Amino acid sequence: MNKEKRVIVPASLTFEEHCRVNGIQKDKVLGYWHKSKYYSLKVDNKPKTEDIELIKNNLIKDLNKYSPKYNRFKYKKLKEANLGFLSLADLHIGKRAHNSETGEDYNVAIAVKRALEGVDSLLSMSSVFKFDKMVLNIGNDLLHSDNSVSTTTKGTVVESDGLWSENFIKAKDLIVEIIEKMLVFAPVHCIHSMSNHDKCMGWALAIAVESHFRLCKDVTFDNSIRDRKVFMYGKNMIGTVHMHGPKPQMINSIFASEYPVEWAAAENRYGYGHHLHHKNGTLDLPGMSFETMRSLSGTDSYHSLHGYIGAPCALEMFVHDKISQIAKFIYTVNK
Repeated sequence: MNKEKRVIVPASLTFEEHCRVNGIQKDKVLGYWHKSKYYSLKVDNKPKTEDIELIKNNLIKDLNKYSPKYNRFKYKKLKEANLGFLSLADLHIGKRAHNSETGEDYNVAIAVKRALEGVDSLLSMSSVFKFDKMVLNIGNDLLHSDNSVSTTTKGTVVESDGLWSENFIKAKDLIVEIIEKMLVFAPVHCIHSMSNHDKCMGWALAIAVESHFRLCKDVTFDNSIRDRKVFMYGKNMIGTVHMHGPKPQMINSIFASEYPVEWAAAENRYGYGHHLHHKNGTLDLPGMSFETMRSLSGTDSYHSLHGYIGAPCALEMFVHDKISQIAKFIYTVNK
C-alpha cells in the first residue's frame, strides 16, 4: 500500500474489522474514511512520532544560557602520545541497598564517592603515560531509573534512593567534575552509550553536559542515539556498547556491518561492553578483542535474591598507543 492510500470503511464494519477481513495492516494506513447513513468521517491514522533532533536542539538552546566559559588548556606537543579510555560503567546513581538485606550499603552518596575516588586513582596510576587524548564513556546505566516513579525504561520497578530530579543533577555534576579532572591531561572526547535503565534520562543528561561544555573547545561529544558507537585512534578502532541487546559472540560481526569504513581502516579493533557488572574475560573474536566492564555499584535486593553476587566492585581505564591497547589500570573498592 503506498503512502497516499486512503481506505473507505463501510458502515457495517469497524475500521479494525475492515482491515482484518481485507488483510490490511491497520498501522500501515495513514488515513481512513468512515461512511454511514447518518454521518461521514475522515480520520487521520498517522502514528505519532518524536522528532529526536528537535527535542535535542530545543533542550540545548535552553541549556546554553547557563554554559560557563573555560580557558583553553595549553597542552605540550608530544612526539609519542597515547589515548586514555575510561568507562564509568553501570554506576546506577539512585540504586539503594541495605547491609541488613544484601550485606552492603549503596546509595547516591556512596556512588558519587566511589566514582570520584576511582577516577582520581586511575588518573594517578596512568600518569606514567603521556596523553594527547582522553575518552570518557558515559551513559551505561549512569542513573538507576528513568522517570519519577522509579522504573527502568521498560517499566521495571526498582528500589531507589533520593528524588529523581536530585539524582539527575548529582549525576550531571559528577560527570562535569570528572571531565574537568581529565582535561588536566589532554582534550576529552565524551561518548554516550544508550542503556536499559535510563535510556531517556541518561541521554538527556549527556545533552545537558554537552551544553555545559559548549564554550570549551577541548571537550567534544558523541551524543547520538545509536546503540553502538566507534571512534578511531591511530590504527585502533574502539567500539562501545551497553550489551543489553546482542550476545558478546555477535559483537564483531555487528560492528563490522555498522562501521565498515572504520573496520577496514583499523589494524586492531577493541570492543568495550557493559551491563553485566563483571568481567567475561577477553574474547578474541575474529577481527576484534572484546571485554565487559566491572561496575562500582553495590548489590541490591534483586541481585542478591537471584545470586548475582561476588563480582569485585571496580572501575577500569585502558591505554592505547597509535596501534594497540598497551595497558590496563583497575581501581577496586575495598568494602
